[in-house]
Amino acid sequence: MEPADFGLSETLTDRLRAWYDAWEAENLYENGWSSRAKERAWKAEGASIAEQLRSEVKAFADVEYDE
Repeated sequence: MEPADFGLSETLTDRLRAWYDAWEAENLYENGWSSRAKERAWKAEGASIAEQLRSEVKAFADVEYDE
């Protein structure tokens, strides 16, 4: 399934992809975060994405974000 299958906006789709790419770029499974600042920024972006997602799917889904 793709984000468009759920009616997600292109903006949200781009944000989700960038957020995932940031996770992958850090090689977290092997080394952990390269800095606390990057980790905090990633978590803050996740919370912001969750708010946008919540707004876009509120008619048919509940969204929770847990750090």
